[in-house]
Parts: sequence; structure tokens; C-alpha cells
Amino acid sequence: MRVYEWKGGYHAPKIKAQVVGEHLDRIKEQRGSLTADIVLADAKRKRSPIHKVFDWNDTTAAHKFRLGEAGRLIRCINITHVDDHAVDGIVRAFVYVSSEADEYVNVVDAMSDSVMRAEVIERAKREVMAWGARYEHLKGFSDLVASILDLLSEDE
Repeated sequence: MRVYEWKGGYHAPKIKAQVVGEHLDRIKEQRGSLTADIVLADAKRKRSPIHKVFDWNDTTAAHKFRLGEAGRLIRCINITHVDDHAVDGIVRAFVYVSSEADEYVNVVDAMSDSVMRAEVIERAKREVMAWGARYEHLKGFSDLVASILDLLSEDE
């Protein structure tokens, strides 16, 4: 038996992860694949166990969708130069901070402020650790993950 649970940080709707996981397994078995389109088509049926997970009010759903688009827009901008100096590598122009208000700020401003800088660095460490937890069980990744986690612990 497979046991399912919600991913950490996910605001779980009023349905158990086990119910959703088993239902997604059934969809995959019945349809041969599992895609967002297939899941949405299933969820449109009012008798589907995942129907209530979705917002079926077109006005509020459209607003939520546009908020997602706005977030992606913010996250997709990179910065290449600062004051006529090239930036090394690919750097996101805006980073999320919650220390002042839940908002995105320019990465240059965030890294110039000690409180925001600490938050950005701590979030980056958590993301690396989450990546490690997601892939450490795959063959060939366990040594890499261990090395990265060792480097992070040295920094503390």
C-alpha cells in the first residue's frame, strides 16, 4: 500500500492526501497517463473526490490565476548589470522577503540590507536542503547531496 501525505508548506484543502494520491493513481491507471489536463477534466465532475480542491467560481479563479502569472513574471526577470558592472552568472532580479512585508524586492537592495540578506540566504539553504531531500534517494545523487549538506553545515 502506498501512503500519501501533503508536501510541507502546502496549504492542504479539506481532503486527505491519501484520498488524493489514491485517486491520482486510479486516474493514471484508467487513462494511461497523468497530466494536469486529465486531472482537471476529472475534477470538473462534481462527484470526483478532488472536485472541491478547485475554485469553480470563474471570477475568483481568474484572479488567482493572474496572481500566479504576476508571480511568475516577477520571478522570471534576471539582472545582468548593476551600475555599469556585469553581474556574474544568472541572477534573479527580485527575491521574496517577508521581514518587512510579504513582498518581492530587488536582489541588490535585499543583499544590501542585513535583515533581508539573512532571510534570502536562509531561504536558499532551506531550498537546497529540500532539493537534497527530494533527490537523495536516487542512485548517484546520495553522495552529491551529502557533499552539499556538508558544505552548508560548514557555513553555519
